[in-house]
Amino acid sequence: MPIVERAVSVIGPIDEVFDLSQSSTETDSRDGLRTVTEYQTSRRPALVEVRMVEGPRWFRTFSGSWHFTEQPEGRVEVSVRYDFSCSSTLLAPIMERIGVWYLGRHVTERLEAIVEGCTRTEPLDRVRRHRDARVRPSDAGSASSATVPPVVDAAWLRARLAADPTVVICHVGSEMAGSDPLLEFERRHLPGARFVSLDDQLAAAPAGTEGRHPLPSPADFADALGGLGIDDDATVLAYDVRGGAFAGRLVWMLRILGRPAALLDGGIEGWIADSDRENGAVESGPGAVVARVERAVLDWPPVALADAVDVAQHVSDDGVVIDSRDPARYAGEIEPIDAVAGHVPGAFNLAYADNLGSDGRFRSSSELRDRFASLTSDDAHPIVYCGSGVTACHNALAMEHAGLGLPRVYVGSWSGWTADPERPVATGDMPWPTRS
Repeated sequence: MPIVERAVSVIGPIDEVFDLSQSSTETDSRDGLRTVTEYQTSRRPALVEVRMVEGPRWFRTFSGSWHFTEQPEGRVEVSVRYDFSCSSTLLAPIMERIGVWYLGRHVTERLEAIVEGCTRTEPLDRVRRHRDARVRPSDAGSASSATVPPVVDAAWLRARLAADPTVVICHVGSEMAGSDPLLEFERRHLPGARFVSLDDQLAAAPAGTEGRHPLPSPADFADALGGLGIDDDATVLAYDVRGGAFAGRLVWMLRILGRPAALLDGGIEGWIADSDRENGAVESGPGAVVARVERAVLDWPPVALADAVDVAQHVSDDGVVIDSRDPARYAGEIEPIDAVAGHVPGAFNLAYADNLGSDGRFRSSSELRDRFASLTSDDAHPIVYCGSGVTACHNALAMEHAGLGLPRVYVGSWSGWTADPERPVATGDMPWPTRS
């Protein structure tokens, strides 16, 4: 896999090198390559990640990262790395050489702009303008997750419904709740909502080390969304009756693909509580019949995911791995689902349920930031997992909601980890780390 790496040292502080007020995502399209850029500038070292969501047919993978690391005496080290691969054709070696040349030139130009910006009287504005010049106005519209926050309330949804005809409301259910999710939907749901089965449409069949809820193939996911009448331009608002535990999976899947999607804070109960009788009405019955639409097939971005090897290596490198299950399952005191009790050695426990207050709504962004930053402030690539890659998405969205950016998700999670008898297992309470 071809790699392009560059680095430069400039006079900081970092606030004069890059805009630290942002922690968001944006899309960019050029030369047939569509990418999502995620700004995680509130953490240290500051990080900007680029991943491909759609590209020319000869491009198989593409990702990149920019690290801004503060050094003594006010200097900032800026390091850049891009990885890409081409489809296996006779032209692949030629295309890879062209790619290395093109990327090398592009990175050099960007670094030169940063160095120049730090020598002028308005460095922050110059760097920001150079960055913004790369985003075409047509690419920064509704087809970007950056325009939609990861968690929204009923008032936001009501206003969006009045102004945006592309909004699609999804009621996500799963048999994991112990009841029939379709009957639950038919009993009551938000007006116009479409039922989404987590087990059938947001996951492939259980597959050993891939876990109990592997990601569906890109083609299967596109087909499932098309069958629900959700086209490429839709803005998806998802909810459930479990505090976002199930709906978070759909929102996370769409957001890592660069598609606009949000989780309804408080779910159906929050919708009813925040609405008067007319605006808060719920419906019953099977829901409306919708026409199938065609959707683009987008590959899952590798930069958003982790596997068991990544998790083991990250722990070995003193990185942060977060177990999203409740403390009793983490400690190995109980295990109601999987065959082995315990947790990944070296993982810390931040139960997803604690993202919510006693009213069933998300805690404030500042509370969530304090909760996660205590662990992740020194790790630019934290990993989250749970039992089967579902409630880990809740933690991922909570981190993004807090302005910390999306972590990587180990979708196989505990069910996939323990399917390999060679993987180590730990039990007991979490040893809280000491981090400066």
